[in-house]
Parts: sequence; C-alpha cells; structure tokens
Amino acid sequence: MSKKKLFISHAEKDKALAQAVVELLQAGTKLKPADIVSSSLVERGAPDNQDFGSYIESQIQRPAAAIVLLSTNYFANRYSLCEMGAVLALTPNILPLLVPPLTQKHLQGVFMASQVDNIDNTDDLNQFVAKLQRHLDLGDLNLQQWAMKKKQFLAGLPSILDMRPSAK
Repeated sequence: MSKKKLFISHAEKDKALAQAVVELLQAGTKLKPADIVSSSLVERGAPDNQDFGSYIESQIQRPAAAIVLLSTNYFANRYSLCEMGAVLALTPNILPLLVPPLTQKHLQGVFMASQVDNIDNTDDLNQFVAKLQRHLDLGDLNLQQWAMKKKQFLAGLPSILDMRPSAK
C-alpha cells in the first residue's frame, strides 16, 4: 500500500464539502485519486477489508501535505480534533482552509490567522493552490482550467454549506 501525497482532514458532517474540494483539486491540478486520502470519503478512505483506524493511521504517516477543513463541525468533533493533532505532529505541510461561518477571529492557539486561507475567497483559493503546487511538486497549474473550476466551486459552495448538518 503506497502512501498518499495529500491527506484531507475534515468532520464527517463536512463530507460533501470535502468531496467538493477533492473535485476542485483534481480538476484544477494534476492530483490523481491515488494521491489523496480522506477519512470519510469512501473511495479515498479505508478499504473494506481493513480496520478504519489502522488504515487512516497508516495513511496519515507523513503525507507530503494535509488540508484541514476548519469548520464549526470540525471543532465540535473530538475525532476531528484528535486527527488534527496527528496531522500537526506528522505532516510537514499543513494547509488549513477556514469554512464559513467561522472567520479569522475564531482561530485561537493552533493556527495563526496568516496561515489560514478562506475557502470562500477567490484570492485565498489561489494562494492555497499555489502552496499546494509547491508542497506536492505538481508542476505548472493550468490557470484557465483552475479559474473555471474555482468559479464553479465558489458558485456551488453556499448550497453545500447550507445542506450540511450543523454541529451540536
């Protein structure tokens, strides 16, 4: 089993959002499905014949980069917070994305506001993908394709955010 280049840490309740981010990245960069692992996206998660915890632990061992989807659901979920601790300890390149309604003022302790990009901001997404390109050595970005996919992602983002279950 080969290790993945990119680990996506997110709350189970943000599964549709994580899937949309994966689709954006695959369409806008040279990332392949085999490069990505995520705890709740079945095709990128644990194979049916493997223990979920052991598989995720093996895949989170030093990926080249990790995306952390910082949302109210994420901060309300103990498993997500434990996963964040593992990501912080084991991953050299962490790319946090802040999910509305959270704002920079909600960040305390773990991430400085300057380290976090807003998932709903076109300039922040450009900065985010540039960092990802560097960390994963993905080569040149197809700027026209990225711009088109980013625009589609941002247009669909409000409905994705509205449909997800909220933190309790």
